[in-house]
Amino acid sequence: MPLLQGRWAGVRPAPQAQAQEPPRREPRAQALRAACFDREVKRFLVEHPAGTVVALGEGLETQFWRVDNGHVRWLTVDLPGVIALREELLPRESERQRVVACSALDEAWPGQVPDGPVLLTAQGLLMYF
Repeated sequence: MPLLQGRWAGVRPAPQAQAQEPPRREPRAQALRAACFDREVKRFLVEHPAGTVVALGEGLETQFWRVDNGHVRWLTVDLPGVIALREELLPRESERQRVVACSALDEAWPGQVPDGPVLLTAQGLLMYF
């Protein structure tokens, strides 16, 4: 059975993403990366419980649910097609979660970041550059 069904069946990455596939990593490396990022986000939230985390190129990452302290504000910045898929598969459950559907290279998203302490992450994004 295919992973994606219905209107998402057959969805393929954009041509630019296909041209620059990230290096293959074993699952343990991905889990370790997520654990390291979780640790740093939690450290930030100890000092700034109501701070904002901006997750660039978040994709289908579930970090918000792993580190949510009940106060953090979360801003996901990703391409419109990815945001549409994310909204269907991982619907927002909190008013503290917001999304901006644009490229991380777009100059529009920084204006959506609220005032106060901010932690910027790009956990799964930079490997494409």
